[in-house]
Amino acid sequence: MQNKTINNTKKFTTTLPQELFEKIQGLNSYKEREKLLAEEGDNFTIKTILQLAYNENIKLDLPEGSPAFKRDDSPVGTNGTNYRKTLKKLMNLTSNSPFVQLKKQKIFLDILESLHEKDSEILCAAKDNRLEKLYPKVSKTLVAKVFPNLIK
Repeated sequence: MQNKTINNTKKFTTTLPQELFEKIQGLNSYKEREKLLAEEGDNFTIKTILQLAYNENIKLDLPEGSPAFKRDDSPVGTNGTNYRKTLKKLMNLTSNSPFVQLKKQKIFLDILESLHEKDSEILCAAKDNRLEKLYPKVSKTLVAKVFPNLIK
């Protein structure tokens, strides 16, 4: 299987959320899942999604569900989106944000449309605290064990 990443430089190569979560789903051993998440999930993109999904103190001021948006069905890792920069925009979507609801929804749509469609689905699931339904083996228990300070 070809390694699909955000960029090609070894130092800054980041596994996309869908790639990591699919790998974790494919592992039967809890210890193997722990090891994989610790090795490949220790980056801003993965941690942001995991925090959104499992940290009860983080909530986006958005309606429940997945909005209608233009899906990016390009091959995985080829759309050139900087996930870190894109996901940083999520901080504008909390109830503390000065933006009105309509602006928050527009920002969220822009984020979803810039990500690969599978990662957009993951982000929507995380926003609605349904990530574990989408990827049962990427559980809150696993995340808390690997990154204990992430979801306090």
